[in-house]
Amino acid sequence: MIDLFTQTTNSVILKSPAKDYRMIDAWGDVKKYIPNAGQDVTTAESWTHTQTGSNTWVNSVTSGEDFTITTAATEYAGYSSQLLGESFAIASGKPFYIGVQAKLSDGSATQSDFLFGIAETDTTLTAASDAHAIAVTGAGLFFSKLDGVTAITANVYSAGASVGSATLDDVMDVSYHYYEIYSDDGETIKFAFDGEDVTCLTSSLPSVAMTLSLSFRAGAAAAKVLSLKNLKAVQVYS
Repeated sequence: MIDLFTQTTNSVILKSPAKDYRMIDAWGDVKKYIPNAGQDVTTAESWTHTQTGSNTWVNSVTSGEDFTITTAATEYAGYSSQLLGESFAIASGKPFYIGVQAKLSDGSATQSDFLFGIAETDTTLTAASDAHAIAVTGAGLFFSKLDGVTAITANVYSAGASVGSATLDDVMDVSYHYYEIYSDDGETIKFAFDGEDVTCLTSSLPSVAMTLSLSFRAGAAAAKVLSLKNLKAVQVYS
């Protein structure tokens, strides 16, 4: 039996009965981003969008979804987007959770670049031209998929370089998948894909402040669509 409420010194955490690491909400000495019904997630008041081409980022009109991104019909078109403010950092005794369910449109499973997680402020999370590649210049904890493959990679970056990774081959398709990064103690970082741990890391972890980060780009000259739901980012500070 999972204890749904966990109490820390100055906070209370609500966890999912399905997965005991999955934070549904938290109150007290916390930083969190949980989109609510009617909240506009598209504006500069919440996110910074750096885009190539004429793309759209809209509040979803589909029940249960948060927002939908559609790229222009040109290769490399899309966004590198980050939540304003760097409110998340790996630190001992400060548990955190970042998660989303994401679905790529038909054709996007192979012909797109996708990144989700946290990173330092950065306008080039994925390359905007010439090559389909990760272009994170600072620190980050994130999942990624690049054009031409159906593999998902869990990444840890520090100072613009990979310091740890793990890859799941042939898992990307056009269904919803759950991407989650979490820590119960602020020292051991775990990545989970569809509720199953992908990797666990305890060394070479960045200690700088980061923010919720998302990038999506077309891998061919056709519009690509990314839909998201159950987006949450929570860190408990005491």
